[in-house]
Amino acid sequence: MGSLDVTMFIVLLLCAVVGMTIALIIFTSIFVQSRAKGYIYILMLIAGSATLLISIYETSPILAAAILILYAILTVLTCFNVKKKLNEAEL
Repeated sequence: MGSLDVTMFIVLLLCAVVGMTIALIIFTSIFVQSRAKGYIYILMLIAGSATLLISIYETSPILAAAILILYAILTVLTCFNVKKKLNEAEL
């Protein structure tokens, strides 16, 4: 693996993290306001993410696995954030 390969790997990981972070922030906002719309949004997000991961897996299985792990971490953090916001909204 050359220097350019490592750089592209890092850039693609950062793009995936930034994109998913923005998408999950939008999900949090939508879900707190309306759960039905939140579920629709998350289903579309899962479908889009699965399509992206399949495309990336064909090119680089290691990159796809790394992105999948990052998606899982961001999803867990978002679940805690949504739970906290819903508890705050009830008070």
